[in-house]
Amino acid sequence: MIVALKTIDGIKLSSGSQGPQKLTCRLTEDKELPRMRLDKFHVTEIPVPATTGTEKTAFSPGKHQQRGMPFWQKAVILLCVGSMLLFSLTLMMDAESASQWSGGLSALSSKLDSMAPMPVIPEDDPTCVSRTQQNLYRRQDRQLTMPTALGETWKRYAELHRSCSLGKSKNWTDVFVKQANGGCNYLLFIEGGAGLGNRILSLTSALLYALATDRVLLVDSRKILPSLLCEPFANSSWLLPDDFPYSEVEQAQALGRAKELNWNVSLVNLHLEHLQSGGDQQFFCDDTHFHLRKVPWLAWTSTQYYVTKLFMIPSFWRRLTPLFNSGPDAFTYISRLLILPNNDLWAHIVRVYWGYLSSSGLRLGLQIRLHGRGDLAAFDPAVKDRIMDCLTSNRALPTMQEGDGSNVTQLSALYPRKYLAMRRHQAPADTVVFIASLQQRYQEELMKMFDRQANVDNSIIRVHMVSHSGRQDNSVDQSHNALVEMWLLSFSDVIATSAYSTFGYIAQGLGGLTPYILNIRGENVTGDGKASCLVGQSSQPCTHYPMKPACESLNITESHQAWMDGHIRECQDQPGGLQLGTYPVPLEGR
Repeated sequence: MIVALKTIDGIKLSSGSQGPQKLTCRLTEDKELPRMRLDKFHVTEIPVPATTGTEKTAFSPGKHQQRGMPFWQKAVILLCVGSMLLFSLTLMMDAESASQWSGGLSALSSKLDSMAPMPVIPEDDPTCVSRTQQNLYRRQDRQLTMPTALGETWKRYAELHRSCSLGKSKNWTDVFVKQANGGCNYLLFIEGGAGLGNRILSLTSALLYALATDRVLLVDSRKILPSLLCEPFANSSWLLPDDFPYSEVEQAQALGRAKELNWNVSLVNLHLEHLQSGGDQQFFCDDTHFHLRKVPWLAWTSTQYYVTKLFMIPSFWRRLTPLFNSGPDAFTYISRLLILPNNDLWAHIVRVYWGYLSSSGLRLGLQIRLHGRGDLAAFDPAVKDRIMDCLTSNRALPTMQEGDGSNVTQLSALYPRKYLAMRRHQAPADTVVFIASLQQRYQEELMKMFDRQANVDNSIIRVHMVSHSGRQDNSVDQSHNALVEMWLLSFSDVIATSAYSTFGYIAQGLGGLTPYILNIRGENVTGDGKASCLVGQSSQPCTHYPMKPACESLNITESHQAWMDGHIRECQDQPGGLQLGTYPVPLEGR
């Protein structure tokens, strides 16, 4: 038999016939936080030694207990009561803060319940960790699933690359000189001397061409890109040796001359720069590629982006659209397969991400490059003002408060943050602005503004940069930092990029982010009459200089034309440029 007498509200003492039982003390939380009452906490199952039927129960009211309560029971009771009193007093000292804490806890619990499960992390490739880890740093809605057709084609192409490279990777010079191709065709990527953005865009164009024509892509190991990127194909190398006869490649016949020679050549150098001769432009005619099949070696000499134009060539359109769910996100898919930072760069990217960008509610990427003026790295106050106007008018950043009392108002509003931050219910910063620019003063000016002025949302805003070299020199170190910045920008929730900037195109394309396009191109941004920025129409890069060759036959079918009407449009930041995307078809085009 168990006898329990309630001597203090919420405390029960019990004894039973089975001998002494384990003492337990339990606190339960009531909905009336923070106004706690002592009787809202319960101590249960405090046993006393077993008694016989004739013995009196401990603490019988009005009776004297012959055998007093053991000391250990008294100590436990005092400990429980003391703990309840201390906890209640702590809550009552700051009822408002405790209420917010309790509400924050409920909100956090609800948020955790609604969160998607952690993604399954594939086994890391030790030779290229970024290949398997990159999606861990993107929002779930931007973790694109590779189309089945693209995945199968990529595996088949990797096997082609391996079989055509087997036993040759250390002897490419002999293979080239002796024309010992073994039935394989090759595409040599000749890296140009422009900025990193142009080089990467050209490389992705070359890869897509190689993928569509079954040519084994090989790159110049003396240049910068191979020192930054992983090998893209398993069990195969794309690197040419240092002693490869590059001079023969540079002196090879151009496309127009090869046509005059009735394609009776073993190597054609494709000059695909922004300025091209009429013969070079024949590359964008469908019938040209029928003849190029007979040429075992092609050299891709370019610093331009031509993925958009490849989709306008009928035979390539038929081959490529099934791989990319009709095509509008082609660069995003290809770049995530190809533009993979090597392990050293990836470690740099991850450290910056966790050290400076992860602890915020919103990540805002800001890429600043002043095209159309002599100094790409200049600081212009008008540019800073235009950037802020763009970001505040589109609610990417809050507007600043004016008036003497704004700081006091914000201090009062920020007071509860210490409790939420300490308990990890709120990030230390509401927004982190990550800036990629050659000029540090943009960071300094934004930091000064956010640190010294209150804003209408009472937000805490942090500003960070990786590098600020002050000028563009295309060195290995600057290219290293540039690729780090491109990837970090691609992890943004919101991104604003500079008009005409290939650097910005890489970041937005990698992330699948539709940008705000900053109108900061040209010497005078105050008198150009333009809006501070445009809402981008697509995440894909702009083909700045699409060629319009005089082809013998266009062979454009109605279905191909209808596809182009819905997926290719003039760029917003470059008149005459072309951009892939998904666009509404004009009524006259239906």
